Amino acid sequence: MHWRIRNAKNSMKDEYLLIGFSHWIMIINFLSKISEANFNPKFSVAAQQIILIIYIEMKASSYNEILPGIYLGDYKAAKHLETLEGLGITHIVIAASDLDPWYQNIINYKQFPQMDSGEALTGIFRQSNQFIKEAVQSNGKVLIHCQMGVARSATLMIAYVMQEMSLDMNRAIEFVGRIRRCINPNPFHIFQLRKFENELFGTLMPYFCKFCCIELFSCDDILHPECNNQENQTIVIKQKEWMPDDFSEATEISCPDCGTDVGEPLTSGYNCSCGQYFDTAAAINKELLTN
Repeated sequence: MHWRIRNAKNSMKDEYLLIGFSHWIMIINFLSKISEANFNPKFSVAAQQIILIIYIEMKASSYNEILPGIYLGDYKAAKHLETLEGLGITHIVIAASDLDPWYQNIINYKQFPQMDSGEALTGIFRQSNQFIKEAVQSNGKVLIHCQMGVARSATLMIAYVMQEMSLDMNRAIEFVGRIRRCINPNPFHIFQLRKFENELFGTLMPYFCKFCCIELFSCDDILHPECNNQENQTIVIKQKEWMPDDFSEATEISCPDCGTDVGEPLTSGYNCSCGQYFDTAAAINKELLTN
């Protein structure tokens, strides 16, 4: 959900909304008393956009069937025994370190606390996928969940779809998102899913910000990669949509997510070593990237 909130704020140019925990509680209480029909709070337009997003997320189903016999949901669904029995759930994947398995005497559990650890996840994806696949092959049904069924568990569901349906990351996210609209893997999850995509299909890894793990550019954006000296401290790329519109007035290029200064516009253009000239280009610091 964070990217949608950020986009809502960005759409208001210089208007930003900083909300503390107590304010979120106030908003949730407010939302519990309204419906979409009478939604007209006395907030700024940016605040209205953000609150409406949260309201939609609150209305999301506790679980959704993504593939036959495989459900993606939240902790509420995992705790409700009648729901589990009604769905015929035999196996549960917990994508969190702080949630308990409630019914170990009747349901098979697999918990992945590493989803909270910040460590590499591609091995976890394979373990999770194997557990889910074996459950389905034994005519079982699986619930994958975290607290909200939005980020951590959605990431495991996406990884399963990638491997079992041979879909790249973007198409897998689109597939899962059409069924459970509230999914929103965070930048670190996206980074790990990209690595998994590379393992599965041998695709070239894009470049990410070293500090927030948001994707900045792909290998296709590099200008004449065959001419770029590997010993150089910068990578020269074409202008991206997240960069300043007018390079002639810009002095630096910042990460669109965390704001880190990752490079600079080449205001005089770029003369490649092969002799070709590019009107617009940007030099990105390799030390601030990871792939």
